[in-house]
Amino acid sequence: MNDKKRKVVISKNYEEGEDYTKGSSFNDILVDTLKAKMGGSVYILGKEDTPSDVKEWLTTGSTVLDMCICNNPNIDGGIPVGRLSEISGLQSTGKSLLAYMILKDCISKDGIAVLIDTENSANIEFLNMLGLKPDKNLIYSQVDTIEDVFSIIEHVITEVRKTDKKKLVAIVWDSIAGTSTRKEMEEDVGDAQVALFARLIGQGLRKIKKLIGEQRICLVFLNQLRSKIGVSFGDPYCVDPFTTKIRVRYRVD
Repeated sequence: MNDKKRKVVISKNYEEGEDYTKGSSFNDILVDTLKAKMGGSVYILGKEDTPSDVKEWLTTGSTVLDMCICNNPNIDGGIPVGRLSEISGLQSTGKSLLAYMILKDCISKDGIAVLIDTENSANIEFLNMLGLKPDKNLIYSQVDTIEDVFSIIEHVITEVRKTDKKKLVAIVWDSIAGTSTRKEMEEDVGDAQVALFARLIGQGLRKIKKLIGEQRICLVFLNQLRSKIGVSFGDPYCVDPFTTKIRVRYRVD
């Protein structure tokens, strides 16, 4: 009985010759007026490019890993441009190597590579061996605090926006777990810092998240895995609980 009713309703609508393009035309007009009012931040998905589209990828140096991350065998894959990606893992498991390969691929595409090293662990001989040539094509920064890291990221994005919006930029932060805060640096060891890391990172990301998609920015954060205390079953590791639990779309463990 329900199938018969449904068939009658569908056939009746088509017999009436209902114009389904009217809504689409009205949407176009509405989007145009909203763009004029909001400054171009309104889109019709599927009809025009939006900051949520991923059209470009930077390789990690591993074809298999690139395909696993993008989950699409028909493209080269890798780390997405226009997204925040987190690479987390145990110590000495190759996180920095993956990040350096991402920077190298950015340089090979005539992009700007920025390495923010809060662990002071970058090795110039190793970087040269990978073909990065830090004295020529790599912007390297050593800072101590989360506030300084986001200041650098925001400055790079702002300057690129002024000169060339289409310029590819890859920024690597190595690493979250090795970065302190200004308050922590000023106080004594042992003083409580409840949720300070997560709050600062959340504030920084809210300021730059929209610019990342619009300015061809590939932002990569490296983070540490820590052992959970008292775990007898299941995964004994978690992202460093003293930094943050970043929610990202693409993540490599």
